[in-house]
Amino acid sequence: PYAERVQHDLVVQIDGAKAHLEEGWKEIKVGAFFSCDRSNPEAKPAAVSYVADWKSAQAFRQTLWQEALVRGAFTAGAVAVVGDGAPWIWETASWLFPQAVQILDWYHLTEHLGVAAKVVHGERTPATTALVEQWKTQVWEGRSEGVEDHLRELVAQGKDDNDNTLRKCADYLQTHQHRIRYHLFRAAGWPIGSGVVEGACKHVVGLRFKRQSTRWTKAGARAVLRLRLDRLNDRWHARCAHVRQQLRKAA
Repeated sequence: PYAERVQHDLVVQIDGAKAHLEEGWKEIKVGAFFSCDRSNPEAKPAAVSYVADWKSAQAFRQTLWQEALVRGAFTAGAVAVVGDGAPWIWETASWLFPQAVQILDWYHLTEHLGVAAKVVHGERTPATTALVEQWKTQVWEGRSEGVEDHLRELVAQGKDDNDNTLRKCADYLQTHQHRIRYHLFRAAGWPIGSGVVEGACKHVVGLRFKRQSTRWTKAGARAVLRLRLDRLNDRWHARCAHVRQQLRKAA
């Protein structure tokens, strides 16, 4: 059904959320796929589907690959991947979708800028607010190199803290330089936030697997997770039909 609805512009968002298993808190990796009408900035994500599992990053590639096939990602006109700064996300994106546009979540970036500004001017000061807004404007308009240069100048002036926050922020901007061209992404009609997958982390994982005083076995969690995904992806009836078929074979 998705192949009929996809408008050949596909967005893939990737993130992770913690779940309380018997052996402790484990990260469930989550992916969200949706078709994107880039001609209409106000258009909502369409035909959204989700995948999730607590496999290793490398093993999760196969899960994403299977959903990408269902969604027609490899025949789509254009694909964009949106995520935060976790290295495994971008290693996965480059491996699965080497031609895709890669976009660092805007709000994740602004958090880094905010932390760096506090090192320079302190907590909750007007100067901190002004500096954050200045840096955000520069990045928003495609002048991230200026922010990186400013940060390195501050480091050279001895303004960094013991955690090297300013240097790390400058390195972060350099690492993600091609993922923070927000002026180009906006002009092309791509989303610059990862809100769809962040929402999935809450309603696919958080609401069920973070309840107080509950811990899950891997088998139980995987079974419930699969059912939640089937329901959200409108594949519940297909799952039920498959189960009935297996029961008939067993009989």
